Amino acid sequence: MGSAAVPYIGAVGLPKTIGLRFPPTRGRLVVAEGDKAYGRALREALVAVSADADEVVLTSDGAAVKKLLTRSAAEPPAALLLDLWLPRWPGLEILRWIREDVRLRAMPVVMLSVGADPILRARAYELGANSFAVKPYAPRILARNVALMAAYWRHVNLPPVC
Repeated sequence: MGSAAVPYIGAVGLPKTIGLRFPPTRGRLVVAEGDKAYGRALREALVAVSADADEVVLTSDGAAVKKLLTRSAAEPPAALLLDLWLPRWPGLEILRWIREDVRLRAMPVVMLSVGADPILRARAYELGANSFAVKPYAPRILARNVALMAAYWRHVNLPPVC
Protein backbone atom coordinates (compact mmCIF):
# COMPACT_ATOMS: atom_id res chain seq x y z
CA MET A 1 0.00 0.00 0.00
CA GLY A 2 1.51 3.36 -1.05
CA SER A 3 1.48 6.52 0.98
CA ALA A 4 0.87 10.09 -0.09
CA ALA A 5 3.87 12.37 -0.29
CA VAL A 6 4.18 14.76 2.61
CA PRO A 7 6.53 17.70 2.85
CA TYR A 8 9.95 17.19 4.36
CA ILE A 9 10.98 19.99 6.68
CA GLY A 10 14.68 20.58 6.15
CA ALA A 11 17.26 21.54 8.75
CA VAL A 12 16.62 25.24 8.20
CA GLY A 13 12.88 24.81 8.60
CA LEU A 14 11.87 25.44 5.00
CA PRO A 15 9.50 23.15 3.13
CA LYS A 16 11.14 20.89 0.55
CA THR A 17 7.92 19.92 -1.26
CA ILE A 18 7.30 21.85 -4.46
CA GLY A 19 3.70 22.68 -5.26
CA LEU A 20 2.46 22.55 -1.66
CA ARG A 21 -0.25 25.08 -1.09
CA PHE A 22 -2.44 26.35 1.71
CA PRO A 23 -5.40 26.02 1.56
CA PRO A 24 -6.14 23.03 -0.67
CA THR A 25 -8.18 25.11 -3.11
CA ARG A 26 -7.21 28.10 -5.19
CA GLY A 27 -8.31 31.43 -3.89
CA ARG A 28 -7.40 34.39 -1.82
CA LEU A 29 -5.93 33.93 1.64
CA VAL A 30 -6.51 36.71 4.16
CA VAL A 31 -4.08 37.33 6.99
CA ALA A 32 -5.47 39.62 9.70
CA GLU A 33 -2.55 40.37 12.01
CA GLY A 34 -2.32 43.33 14.41
CA ASP A 35 1.50 43.33 14.49
CA LYS A 36 2.40 44.67 11.04
CA ALA A 37 5.98 43.30 11.02
CA TYR A 38 4.77 39.85 12.06
CA GLY A 39 1.98 40.05 9.48
CA ARG A 40 4.53 40.70 6.73
CA ALA A 41 6.65 37.75 7.90
CA LEU A 42 3.59 35.50 8.00
CA ARG A 43 2.54 36.67 4.55
CA GLU A 44 6.03 35.92 3.15
CA ALA A 45 5.97 32.43 4.70
CA LEU A 46 2.52 31.77 3.22
CA VAL A 47 3.55 32.98 -0.23
CA ALA A 48 6.57 30.63 -0.05
CA VAL A 49 4.29 27.58 0.37
CA SER A 50 1.27 28.92 -1.55
CA ALA A 51 2.78 29.42 -4.98
CA ASP A 52 -0.51 28.81 -6.72
CA ALA A 53 -2.71 30.85 -4.42
CA ASP A 54 -4.28 33.74 -6.30
CA GLU A 55 -3.17 36.19 -3.63
CA VAL A 56 -2.38 36.57 0.03
CA VAL A 57 -4.02 39.72 1.43
CA LEU A 58 -2.64 41.26 4.61
CA THR A 59 -4.61 43.56 6.89
CA SER A 60 -3.78 44.78 10.39
CA ASP A 61 -7.08 45.98 11.82
CA GLY A 62 -10.41 44.40 12.66
CA ALA A 63 -12.54 47.02 10.91
CA ALA A 64 -10.56 46.51 7.69
CA VAL A 65 -11.09 42.73 7.91
CA LYS A 66 -14.83 43.18 8.29
CA LYS A 67 -14.93 45.58 5.34
CA LEU A 68 -12.87 43.21 3.17
CA LEU A 69 -15.03 40.19 4.03
CA THR A 70 -18.26 42.15 3.52
CA ARG A 71 -17.12 43.17 0.03
CA SER A 72 -16.08 39.61 -0.84
CA ALA A 73 -18.91 37.67 0.84
CA ALA A 74 -20.29 36.43 -2.49
CA GLU A 75 -16.89 34.80 -3.12
CA PRO A 76 -15.28 34.48 0.31
CA PRO A 77 -11.55 33.99 0.73
CA ALA A 78 -10.31 30.40 0.75
CA ALA A 79 -9.17 30.87 4.36
CA LEU A 80 -8.60 33.51 7.05
CA LEU A 81 -5.71 33.59 9.51
CA LEU A 82 -7.11 35.79 12.27
CA ASP A 83 -5.16 37.43 15.10
CA LEU A 84 -6.95 37.23 18.42
CA TRP A 85 -5.95 40.78 19.40
CA LEU A 86 -6.65 42.98 16.38
CA PRO A 87 -7.09 46.72 16.94
CA ARG A 88 -10.55 48.26 16.38
CA TRP A 89 -12.35 44.89 16.49
CA PRO A 90 -11.11 41.81 18.37
CA GLY A 91 -10.59 38.53 16.56
CA LEU A 92 -13.22 36.65 18.58
CA GLU A 93 -15.87 39.21 17.63
CA ILE A 94 -14.90 38.92 13.97
CA LEU A 95 -15.11 35.14 14.25
CA ARG A 96 -18.59 35.39 15.80
CA TRP A 97 -19.70 37.74 12.99
CA ILE A 98 -18.28 35.37 10.31
CA ARG A 99 -20.11 32.34 11.72
CA GLU A 100 -23.39 34.28 11.80
CA ASP A 101 -23.11 35.19 8.10
CA VAL A 102 -24.47 32.38 5.93
CA ARG A 103 -22.19 33.46 3.05
CA LEU A 104 -19.00 33.33 5.15
CA ARG A 105 -19.61 30.64 7.75
CA ALA A 106 -17.97 27.76 5.83
CA MET A 107 -14.72 29.70 5.36
CA PRO A 108 -11.87 28.10 7.36
CA VAL A 109 -10.63 30.38 10.15
CA VAL A 110 -7.33 29.79 11.91
CA MET A 111 -7.03 31.84 15.10
CA LEU A 112 -3.56 33.19 15.94
CA SER A 113 -2.39 34.27 19.38
CA VAL A 114 0.83 35.06 21.22
CA GLY A 115 -0.22 32.64 23.97
CA ALA A 116 -2.20 29.46 24.49
CA ASP A 117 -4.63 30.72 27.15
CA PRO A 118 -7.06 27.81 27.62
CA ILE A 119 -10.07 30.08 28.21
CA LEU A 120 -9.49 32.06 25.01
CA ARG A 121 -8.76 28.87 23.09
CA ALA A 122 -11.99 27.28 24.33
CA ARG A 123 -13.94 30.42 23.42
CA ALA A 124 -12.45 30.45 19.91
CA TYR A 125 -13.53 26.86 19.33
CA GLU A 126 -16.99 27.54 20.79
CA LEU A 127 -17.38 30.34 18.26
CA GLY A 128 -16.39 28.05 15.38
CA ALA A 129 -12.63 28.41 14.86
CA ASN A 130 -11.22 25.64 12.70
CA SER A 131 -7.82 25.83 14.34
CA PHE A 132 -5.93 27.77 17.03
CA ALA A 133 -2.18 28.38 16.73
CA VAL A 134 0.38 30.13 18.91
CA LYS A 135 2.45 32.59 16.88
CA PRO A 136 6.16 31.80 16.95
CA TYR A 137 8.46 34.78 16.52
CA ALA A 138 11.59 32.94 15.39
CA PRO A 139 11.59 33.09 11.56
CA ARG A 140 12.69 29.46 11.17
CA ILE A 141 9.93 28.22 13.45
CA LEU A 142 7.39 30.42 11.67
CA ALA A 143 8.42 29.01 8.28
CA ARG A 144 8.25 25.46 9.65
CA ASN A 145 4.82 25.99 11.23
CA VAL A 146 3.38 27.53 8.07
CA ALA A 147 4.71 24.57 6.05
CA LEU A 148 3.12 22.15 8.53
CA MET A 149 -0.14 24.10 8.42
CA ALA A 150 -0.08 23.93 4.62
CA ALA A 151 0.56 20.18 4.74
CA TYR A 152 -2.38 19.69 7.09
CA TRP A 153 -4.84 21.71 4.99
CA ARG A 154 -3.55 20.12 1.78
CA HIS A 155 -3.20 16.46 2.77
CA VAL A 156 -5.29 15.81 5.89
CA ASN A 157 -8.24 18.19 6.27
CA LEU A 158 -11.50 17.52 4.49
CA PRO A 159 -13.47 20.72 3.80
CA PRO A 160 -17.13 21.00 4.77
CA VAL A 161 -19.73 19.86 2.28
CA CYS A 162 -21.79 22.92 1.39
